[in-house]
Amino acid sequence: MKAKHCLKVLLPLGLSTLRQCFAKVLLPLGLSVLFCHKTVAQRSVIHRPFKELRFEESYQHLKDSLPLTFGTDRIKYLPLKESADWFGSLGGEIRQTIEGVRLGFRDQENDFYLLTRTGLHGSINHQDKFRVFGEILSSLEYDRLEGPRLVDENRLYVLNLFAEFQVLHLSEATLKIRIGRQEMQFGSSSLFAIRDGTNVRYTFDGVSALYESEKLNVKSFFAEFVRQDLGVFDDQSLSGDKKVWGTYLDYVVFSEGTLIAEPFYAGITEQSFYHQTGLPTVNDRRHSFGLRLYGKVKGWDYGGETIIQSGETASLSASAHQAAFQLGKTFNLNPKHGLRLGWSGYYATGDRDSLDNQINTFNPYFPLQSNLRGAFGTLTFPTNLVFTGPSLRWIYNRNVISTISYDLYWRPMVNDGLMNPGGFPSVFPDNNDDHFLGSQVDVSIVYLINKYLNLVGVYSHFFESEYTRLRPASNSATDFFTALLIVRF
Repeated sequence: MKAKHCLKVLLPLGLSTLRQCFAKVLLPLGLSVLFCHKTVAQRSVIHRPFKELRFEESYQHLKDSLPLTFGTDRIKYLPLKESADWFGSLGGEIRQTIEGVRLGFRDQENDFYLLTRTGLHGSINHQDKFRVFGEILSSLEYDRLEGPRLVDENRLYVLNLFAEFQVLHLSEATLKIRIGRQEMQFGSSSLFAIRDGTNVRYTFDGVSALYESEKLNVKSFFAEFVRQDLGVFDDQSLSGDKKVWGTYLDYVVFSEGTLIAEPFYAGITEQSFYHQTGLPTVNDRRHSFGLRLYGKVKGWDYGGETIIQSGETASLSASAHQAAFQLGKTFNLNPKHGLRLGWSGYYATGDRDSLDNQINTFNPYFPLQSNLRGAFGTLTFPTNLVFTGPSLRWIYNRNVISTISYDLYWRPMVNDGLMNPGGFPSVFPDNNDDHFLGSQVDVSIVYLINKYLNLVGVYSHFFESEYTRLRPASNSATDFFTALLIVRF
């Protein structure tokens, strides 16, 4: 690797002021994270790992532990007044990723590139009644053959910036209103996900109402997707491209999490690519009504979800649906080791007939795509798609987890094509009647060194079918590899 690219990995922020911030603040903090638990006698009073949605972390309880003596704890609770009811909190993330893909089924070409993501966040809080939370990220890509995609690079952008008010507090329930830019993740993430697997994450501008109690949680929202670009603070909010609204309920039917029911409704209106004809963009308005059931019973974990979708695309009525399930059994081999055997499946409709007056292609909104992240994920999007397969997870101990999975893929409707992760056609409809798309094996290892530092490695191989081998999207990956170093503080 060229020396200048190594420097870019170490100093991922292009602007000089941000380079200084990284070199003088983030890098020392990140290095201190690796060694502070060995070199400092005191122990952290923060016992839980950091969350993917950093604004879900709460540090109000640290008031009872003042003065904080452990290094990184000090930035989590910064009293702003003598009463300590007003306090600030700081944190961040440094993530370095190496990705490699083998492109094409016939004339294969290797592509290795670097992805960096650096973030800072902070909040001003008054107890747990009011807060202002802000978070910025810098996501950069180096050496990809075709240059950065929108999922790879956004040089500097505001991920979260909102105010949150507690408007109701009862003995066992609270109601909060959140206004501003915010990430949204609901349910199983089939319609709304934070997209942490990619270098650039989704975000929205809008308002949310959050009701929480012992048995019932309700999240209602109205927001607009923030259209992201590659530059510095050039994301376009309130552009009118994609508006979303809805309500998710999470109700504990039986205690101890044996059965939790999650009915939900989510709507979207957007300018989308009309897949069947390849026309530029058309108005797409969808209403999704869904139910998810999940829980854990005696070592078994299970989950099932179904979504019925209606609406209108251009002048056509929309009628589509989706279903998914997962089932697993965990065996405790000894106090440290465990083994989980699992099986999962997914189904989303495609269009039955391009000549009728109805569109049946499922609109997945902003999906998780975890099952499509590897080699096959470069080809398709979770619509007009069926996949299922087993998985085996080995829990070596609390810090090392390895998983191997194998999935088979089909397209349910041969009159519909395939979309890529950007929502544009990768394969247009043609006269081919083949349903089978191929299969994929995935192997991953996660090493949780401590709550600050994680190492992740993933390899996947896609076994193409005759159909996918001969399609125009022949630059899809047959092999995919990624290695991540993640530091959170």
